[in-house]
Amino acid sequence: YTAGNLTDIGYQNNVNASVNTMYNFGGSAFSLGVLAVYTKNFFDGGDYTDREEANQLDVVWGFLPQAEYVINDTFNLRTIVRSNWYQNSTADQDFSQRPITQSVGLGISVNRDIFLYPNFQFVIQDAQAANTNIGLTANINMF
Repeated sequence: YTAGNLTDIGYQNNVNASVNTMYNFGGSAFSLGVLAVYTKNFFDGGDYTDREEANQLDVVWGFLPQAEYVINDTFNLRTIVRSNWYQNSTADQDFSQRPITQSVGLGISVNRDIFLYPNFQFVIQDAQAANTNIGLTANINMF
C-alpha cells in the first residue's frame, strides 16, 4: 500500500486471489458468470486506536454474479452485482455483508491489447446520485 489514508492506519500489503469465469450459452451473444475474490490484508503492527482498528479490513471475500451481452467484436454490455461479498476487520473477526452494489457498463475492445470499460456503479438499496460513481476501467496488455 502507498496511499497515505491507508498507510496512516497500518496497511502494509495484501494477498489477493480471484477467478473470473463466464459461461456462453451455445454460441449465443449472452454469457453468465461469477467473479470469486479473496483478499487478506497485512498491517505494520503499529499502535492504533479502537476506531482505526475497526476500520482495518482484515479479509474480504465474495462470489459476485456477472452477465455480458456481446453486441459485436468491438462492443459488449456488462454488469456485475457485488452481492455475496463479505468482510471482517482486525477489531471484529465476525464477517458481515458489504453493501450490495452493481456496476453497469459498455465494454470496448479497441484492439487486441486495449479494453476499455466506461461504467457507472450504484448502491442497489439506496440508488441515488450521491451513491453513484462514474468510472473508466482500462485493461492494457504490455506484452
